[in-house]
Amino acid sequence: MDPNQPQNQTLDNPTVPVGNVPPAPPLPGQSPSGAAPTPPQPTAPLTPPASQGGPAMPPNSKMVLFIAVGILLLIVLGVTYFLATQLNNQNNAQVTPAPTQVPTPTLTPTPTPLSEEDIETIDLGSPETDLKGIEDDVKQL
Repeated sequence: MDPNQPQNQTLDNPTVPVGNVPPAPPLPGQSPSGAAPTPPQPTAPLTPPASQGGPAMPPNSKMVLFIAVGILLLIVLGVTYFLATQLNNQNNAQVTPAPTQVPTPTLTPTPTPLSEEDIETIDLGSPETDLKGIEDDVKQL
C-alpha cells in the first residue's frame, strides 16, 4: 500500500468528541442502576491453559514420544559401542608387531674326506658269512 493514497477504513465504533465520554459498562455483579450488588454466580472450573508451545498433546502421544526417544537412545549407544570396538581392534592390530628371530651364527663341523688308502683299510668283516646266516634262516621258513 502506498502511504500517499487515501485509505478507506470503516470504523466499528464512531468517534466520540473529547468532551462527551460514554459511561463505563457496569462491573460484573453490579446492576446497571447502581442498586445493591448481587452475589457472583458460581462458574464451571476453568480448564488449565494449554502450554505455550501449542495445543496440549494427548497422553498416548507422550508414550509414543517416550518410546521413540528410547529407541533413538539405543541406536546411538549401539553405534557408539560398535565404533569403540572397531577402533580398539585397529589399535591392537597396529601396535603388536610380530617378534622376529635373529639368527645366531654357530660353528658346524664339516666332514673331511678320507683318502683312498684310508678307505681301503676299513675292516668290513666277511659279508659272505653274514649273508650265509640270513640264507639259512630263509630256508627254515
